[in-house]
Amino acid sequence: CPPQCLCSSPCCPTPTVSTMKVFKCVVTGTEMFSDAKPMEDVVDEEGNDIGLIRVTLTQKTEGGTAVNTGGDEEVDEAEEIKLDQFWMFPDLENEFEFAKKKAFKEDYWAFFQDGFVKMSKQTKAFASKEEFQAAGKRFKAAQKWILANFKELQFFGPAMYIKEVEEGELEGDKYVGDTFCGNFMYVKYEQDGSAYGYFCKDAFTAVTF
Repeated sequence: CPPQCLCSSPCCPTPTVSTMKVFKCVVTGTEMFSDAKPMEDVVDEEGNDIGLIRVTLTQKTEGGTAVNTGGDEEVDEAEEIKLDQFWMFPDLENEFEFAKKKAFKEDYWAFFQDGFVKMSKQTKAFASKEEFQAAGKRFKAAQKWILANFKELQFFGPAMYIKEVEEGELEGDKYVGDTFCGNFMYVKYEQDGSAYGYFCKDAFTAVTF
């Protein structure tokens, strides 16, 4: 059979199907990241899951030159790296600033947490009450880590990260008029020049392509 053949003849190899997982914010539906890049769970010193995953944005080579891990050629300017490293996060190019932890907690996190709880229930993101409770504990642990590293973090997200639930949007008109905040990517630069994007991992739904 020719290479393009799609017949079921035994002489044709079984085609390989490539799949990719895209993770969307459970609150806003924004595509935040995918498994196109390696990701890993973040754990504390005792090995406990703290509700975050991290994705490598930039890393150092053995020679000490910072490179963009998106596949571009090596670059020398730190600013160029910062601008270019979000090539795989097209919806997360907006940076947000919070002067103090109090502002972050009151103006953002409270609305993010409310959205996480209500939209997780609405979308049935967790199979059981026990799973939801476990996710809630990880969510609190993630907040603790973010606050502990607050001064070292940069906050990136979509321009429209604030969501007001409209009439007819959800089944049964639940939460009409409620205001939620969606997920952020928390960027942290290490001393060696490496940069990582951190996400609250339980506040996502996964779609496979």
